[in-house]
Amino acid sequence: MSLTQEVVHGTGSRLTRKEKDLLDLLERNPGRCFSRSYLLKRIWGYSSDAKTRTVDVHVSRLRKKLEGRADVIIHTVVRQGYILQRGGGLIGVDPLNGNLVTDPERFGPPKVVSLMA
Repeated sequence: MSLTQEVVHGTGSRLTRKEKDLLDLLERNPGRCFSRSYLLKRIWGYSSDAKTRTVDVHVSRLRKKLEGRADVIIHTVVRQGYILQRGGGLIGVDPLNGNLVTDPERFGPPKVVSLMA
C-alpha cells in the first residue's frame, strides 16, 4: 500500500489532488531533496521565477496529516527544498561514499543528498 493510501485509509484524512501528487513524488524518491522551484514546475506548472508559498503550505498540510507517524517525516533542508524520510531517525550523509544514512551520532546533521533543480 502506498503512503498516500495509508494516509487516506489509516487516518481518515482526505488529500487534495496537489497534496496527493506531492506526496507521491516524495514517496517515489525517499531521501532525494526537491527544490521549491522544481516542485512548483512539476506539480503546479508554475514558471521557475514564481514567488509563492504554495509548496510550503502544502507541505505543512501534509505534515499535519502525517502527524503521529514516526516512520515518515518530511524534512525541510534550508535554502534547498524538501526530503521525505521513511523509517525514523535523522538523515545524514556518509562522507566516505555519499550514501544516505540514519545515524546522526556518526554522520552529523542532515545534508542534501541530491537536488533536483
